[in-house]
Amino acid sequence: PVYTASKHACLGLMRELAYELAPKVRVNGVACGGMNTDLRGPESLSMKERSISASFAKRGPDTPPPPIPLHDSSTDPKDFTGPYVLLASREQSGPITGEAISIDGGMGVRGFATDAGGDHL
Repeated sequence: PVYTASKHACLGLMRELAYELAPKVRVNGVACGGMNTDLRGPESLSMKERSISASFAKRGPDTPPPPIPLHDSSTDPKDFTGPYVLLASREQSGPITGEAISIDGGMGVRGFATDAGGDHL
């Protein structure tokens, strides 16, 4: 809940700043999905031993791919830079403000097949 609430707070702040700072400043965001890194959970929530890469490693050769359209998770940050470059270019994105570009491999259109406890939804 803390992670989800913080994501929604960031989106709300981005949209409010886009409104308040227009027309002089454009404010946009990039919403990345899980990238196969060693990013860990917050220590304050006793999650410092949980990492994203460990979750990806649980997939074995006989394990079906995750239920997202683009199921291969990149470990290369360069694969995630395109939206930032687009939004930084006034020529390419001049009229865009208050938007978040989602680069989550399609997870947003498909969702999850199981809940956090491993039960099928």
